[in-house]
Amino acid sequence: MWTNRTKAQIDAGKTVYGPFIRFPGPLAIEQAALAGFDFVLIDGEHSSLTLAQVETMIYAAYAAGITPLVRWPEASRQAFQRLLDMGVQGIMVPHVDTEAEARTIGRAARFAPAGERGMAGPVLGNGWGALSPAETAAYFDRQVLTLAQIESLEALEILDQIAAQPGIDILFVGPLDLSQAMGIPGEVTHPRLLAAIDQVIAAAARAGKQTGIYVGTPEAGQYWKERGVRFIATGLDTVLLKQAFTSLRAALG
Repeated sequence: MWTNRTKAQIDAGKTVYGPFIRFPGPLAIEQAALAGFDFVLIDGEHSSLTLAQVETMIYAAYAAGITPLVRWPEASRQAFQRLLDMGVQGIMVPHVDTEAEARTIGRAARFAPAGERGMAGPVLGNGWGALSPAETAAYFDRQVLTLAQIESLEALEILDQIAAQPGIDILFVGPLDLSQAMGIPGEVTHPRLLAAIDQVIAAAARAGKQTGIYVGTPEAGQYWKERGVRFIATGLDTVLLKQAFTSLRAALG
């Protein structure tokens, strides 16, 4: 029976860290686990990953002892059903701009009566059927993390409505897209963007939810941790590889 250790850490008041992963296969997943990260965010939005590849990566995460989360652009019952049955322990949806989208996310990730996730036969996502149907719903509804990305002016205007949806666990700020929407693309330390992120943190707190963010530096991670952010994504496998190659080649002269 699996437990979402990342969710348990957040519930205990700890801050968790993990990178985005776009390379298909187990290698980057295993390296992230060996580095000591808490979770991996398998990126099904800005990549060509197929569901079959995502499934392989989920199994790698279980084997390596790191929490597998997936960013997936389709917020539907059908998409969530397949990902959750595969064993993903949380789903992030980009560009959540309406209350209805947030409600759909929460309901698609939970069993009845809280949602509309379908009961499957024995699959990794339900512990291979180790529990009764009633026990399965009660247990796994508590394990799954749902993250709504806040990346638009429309979302900023209805933060309280999005955060209030019972199935949403984390409001996750996408600083690059949000800065672009605000007319300051890439200026992740601009006072207007920082103020907007503080609005997200406040709205999440009012609803008893958590906030997440992507940061590009350890300093930014520390800054947002001190402001109460408990879910911090940092690093991207393709970027990290490029940086390592560039640094090595420059050092060679």
